[in-house]
Amino acid sequence: MSQTWSWEGMSADRASKKLDDFVSLRGSIAHRGAAASAVHKKDVTDYYELVKHLVGKTGGKVKSDLKKATGEDLWN
Repeated sequence: MSQTWSWEGMSADRASKKLDDFVSLRGSIAHRGAAASAVHKKDVTDYYELVKHLVGKTGGKVKSDLKKATGEDLWN
């Protein structure tokens, strides 16, 4: 699935790395109560935009694969 996570200016490998970084940051905040360094609004906005792209790419791939497998469109 993660190989579909690419778009102009973002490779699938870079998108995966950025997601890993986000999950690590989230974990450090949730489990230690603070990040190793300050988290700025731009960081949050960038991660939000990344997640929106990943959701779109993942949903598109699921829809496409489901159509190929069943002949049915996900959203009838």
